[in-house]
Amino acid sequence: AIFFTFWSVRLYYKLYEKKTRKYILSIGILIVLWMFVRITKSVVEIDFLKRLMWYLYYIPLIFIPTIYYICSLSLNKNLSKRRKIILYLISSVLFLLVITNDIHQMVFKFPNGVADYDNYKHNIGYYIISLWIFYLFGGGMFSLTIKRYKNKKDLKSFLPVLVLVIGVVYTILYVLNIKYIRDINMSVMNSVLICLGIELAFYLDLIPNNSKYIKKLENSSLDINVVSTSGNTVYTTKSFNMPAFILEDIEESKVKKQYIKDNVIYDVKRNSDSYVVIKK
Repeated sequence: AIFFTFWSVRLYYKLYEKKTRKYILSIGILIVLWMFVRITKSVVEIDFLKRLMWYLYYIPLIFIPTIYYICSLSLNKNLSKRRKIILYLISSVLFLLVITNDIHQMVFKFPNGVADYDNYKHNIGYYIISLWIFYLFGGGMFSLTIKRYKNKKDLKSFLPVLVLVIGVVYTILYVLNIKYIRDINMSVMNSVLICLGIELAFYLDLIPNNSKYIKKLENSSLDINVVSTSGNTVYTTKSFNMPAFILEDIEESKVKKQYIKDNVIYDVKRNSDSYVVIKK
């Protein structure tokens, strides 16, 4: 849980495009939630609560791929409001199927109809959910991969697909009840694969991020400084020294669009959470 929390914080600073940041951060938060649900399940002793925690696994298990797919459609400029609503609606119905399983047992079938966390068989609902999850992850990864391949024409574009293949193989072996696979915790395994897939997407520039621009900005000969609305430097080039009188105005929320001092012009542009100061 701590590891995935730090990973989510890292995503916040790595992403600059607001919509993409919202989607990817939501995935990070759902992974952390998954870990806390798993922790809770391991300590509760009441059978009903233990089973409820097990069912709650399916919030991240269903909605992480849903958000990932929606994010990939957004990055490819192929997302409509209607399509987004339909995707969330289908995922919500599938989750309701899981959370109400004790009533109909369409996802997990218990012997003699008695709910038992340790003794069950997968039913038709489980396979429908699994197909939906792989459709979303597969669709998201393939759409981003094809976009990269069209631009770069290299085989590295297909690296995220390997993560999907590992996930498919792991799930098949898990369902077949292979002992060594069952001994690997499903929630941790899937979370690691999700993180790996997102990190590969960053590495291949499939998701817009600022990691490759920070160093270029710092080493630039341009006189540019990005400062937060509270007056703290966010990014700066090596040759730029922020004048104290501009910082004072920023801290007092009295910023001008332009400053002139000693034959030097400072243009100030306002962003939603920062100011960009350019020295001329």
